[in-house]
Amino acid sequence: MMTASIHDLLTSVEIDKPSREHPERHSLIRIRRGVYAPEGLFSFAKEAWEVRDLASILRAFAVQASCRDSTSLVFTSEIALKLQGSFTWMNTPDIVFRRADSRRSHHPKTVAPLNIRGASVSAVQEIELQSIPITNEVLTAQSVGVLPAWAAAIDCARAEHPLIGITAVSSALHAHTRFDRRESARGRAEEAELKRSMLDCLDSMAGYRGVRLVREVVLAGDAGIENPGEAFLLWLLHCLLTSSPEDRAHLVAQFHIPVGPNNYYPDIALPHRKVLFEFDGKGKIGGNEIEFLTRQNDLLAAGWRPIRVNIAELKSPNVLSDRLTREMRKLGIPASPPSGRLWKPPTADIMDARRRH
Repeated sequence: MMTASIHDLLTSVEIDKPSREHPERHSLIRIRRGVYAPEGLFSFAKEAWEVRDLASILRAFAVQASCRDSTSLVFTSEIALKLQGSFTWMNTPDIVFRRADSRRSHHPKTVAPLNIRGASVSAVQEIELQSIPITNEVLTAQSVGVLPAWAAAIDCARAEHPLIGITAVSSALHAHTRFDRRESARGRAEEAELKRSMLDCLDSMAGYRGVRLVREVVLAGDAGIENPGEAFLLWLLHCLLTSSPEDRAHLVAQFHIPVGPNNYYPDIALPHRKVLFEFDGKGKIGGNEIEFLTRQNDLLAAGWRPIRVNIAELKSPNVLSDRLTREMRKLGIPASPPSGRLWKPPTADIMDARRRH
């Protein structure tokens, strides 16, 4: 995520169509109707995801710039999390916002795709919500109004696929607690407090459509989750353990496992069963084979049973589901094909490598 605020970019971004005499007319990128940015703004971006991050921020600014009363506009959902520097499932999220003065129906608009420095930036939707926000608190991030991360995550859970919702809730919890695996007791206490507050807010929405699902998403989120890949694994495990509420309740990220002088923190664990789930074993320690073998031998000697997941397996959720189900059953865990409120097959758009992280 870039550190410059949208306010810092104002001198570089052009409002209204540049004239033919504009000295940089041919290097300007059309972000939205009437809003252009010089290609040089993207010079810092070395990777495609960095280009997409900045493009998403500029899209949010473009919506604000086109609003007659920009002070009434508040961003929410994934774009609000991105503006606050938190991770999201989609790297090019829809631009979702509310306006305090809006009294009319607003149909979603398509924001055109971009191609910047060879990186494709997918088309997204510009969506104005008419629903009442769960809080009236508004923060400022990147010089625009945003809902607090926890409230933006609830909007995600209300409107988006449960995978996106769990990623958003975990991201908000991680940021709020400033989660540090070495101080997990503090982080878990703050996580529990924020979850209680979120659930209390949801109690005020009792009877609204989808609230029971949102509560499940909030309960499934985990402050120890550090990235979208881990969030995907957490979501899938919850779906595979629907028939075993006890196991679901024990799923935890970054659980501390001391073995002699060493300390280990697996991505996700079932501590009561001494089973851990991890991505790409060697990649987590920089490819050092000796460290990897020491870690693996320590955990096995301590009675822990690992189930490893290659990051590439996320591309085929059904195949991964089948394998995880078989692996867990071998270890006596009553896993079953994905089901429950949190389960919906991910759409092609959600799994599109050009849009997800």
